[in-house]
Amino acid sequence: SLSDGALRWEVDTAARYHVVANFFGVGSAPLVTGVAGDRQVIVVVGGSPPGSRPTAPDRLDTVRGLDSGLVAFDIATGEERWRASGELASYSSPLLARIDGHDRIVAWLRDRLLLVDPRNGAVLDGIRYRADELFSVNAANPVVVGNEILLSETYGPGSALIDAAGDRLQVVRQDPDNARPPRALRSHWGTPVHHQGHVYGSSGRHAGDARLVCADWKTGAVTWSEPGLGRAGVVFADGHLVVLGEYGDLLLVRATPTRYEEVARARLRSDAPDTKGMELLVPPCWAAPVIARGWLLVRGRGRLVCVDLTR
Repeated sequence: SLSDGALRWEVDTAARYHVVANFFGVGSAPLVTGVAGDRQVIVVVGGSPPGSRPTAPDRLDTVRGLDSGLVAFDIATGEERWRASGELASYSSPLLARIDGHDRIVAWLRDRLLLVDPRNGAVLDGIRYRADELFSVNAANPVVVGNEILLSETYGPGSALIDAAGDRLQVVRQDPDNARPPRALRSHWGTPVHHQGHVYGSSGRHAGDARLVCADWKTGAVTWSEPGLGRAGVVFADGHLVVLGEYGDLLLVRATPTRYEEVARARLRSDAPDTKGMELLVPPCWAAPVIARGWLLVRGRGRLVCVDLTR
């Protein structure tokens, strides 16, 4: 309850659906929907048959899903409404999008991108998109513009643009094989942002090779790339990118495809008497920045910092 913090209901999804921890476990956010006034919360669960476990710690490929890749719960009671797909879980979070005039859930799970009807959980189509490497994850959220969906990952195939018209998923274009971070958008976990036909985000698997890049939405061609920020998080606001670098740098960058244009850069420091001058953001800074009602929320190791943007 928002009014008093009272617990209304809870579901131990790991126990109920027999979730087997996969590579890095599970890390997606729940999705609250209200299609046709029917409010429900949709969760990436990725359960398995009871008693499932890897045949050995390094044999995650032997774990199989059952029927709870996505599960919808009634927002008021926690009662299960529907479950869909035998996919295992990923880090990527599901989202609700309007595609071809219809409400659709777009969910990128362990191996596949799914297009799902939010009313009943019917899987309308699915397409495999994941690195062939066993110890890999899909972590960035899909980005939907019109009837097109952008996927981006860093362990293998990189990014792909997928057409979802007519409830059918078809790959329109994909990054070249073995494309390096400066020449492709290969998001590790930070979801890219779209603005006026271009997409901005961090590209690269490791801190040392990651770049902040701008890529053409239709072709995937990189128009600029900027090193030195590690695996940065990006959010769009008022024609600009608010960028939180992996090492604690906070930047304001103009969202323009022609060149990297840094407007401001700061490292947040305490002004409290007992900690004056202490850096507030301790690496690694892996969470994406959040802007809400004039406040900027940024997080480093062990600390969440709120910045007033209205001053």
